[in-house]
Amino acid sequence: MEKIEIKSIGFDSFDREVFQTAQGSLLCDVKLDHTHEDMSLYAKLNNEFDGEPDFPLKSERFVVVKEFTQEKKYYGDDDSRAE
Repeated sequence: MEKIEIKSIGFDSFDREVFQTAQGSLLCDVKLDHTHEDMSLYAKLNNEFDGEPDFPLKSERFVVVKEFTQEKKYYGDDDSRAE
């Protein structure tokens, strides 16, 4: 299964590292060791940077990158239909 790329965008007010997917979803690691090993990722409530951790995610499905290998477009953001 292809892993979902996430990149670090900072730390929230509780010192949880915050990550963003190429689609713009915000996640945080509730383990405060900042090593990116054995992370415990949660989605951010209301997709807000300082939002509470909302629900757990399968951390093994994600990989931390410095830059996305390919920027992905949001669904419905297809320029090929423009005339």
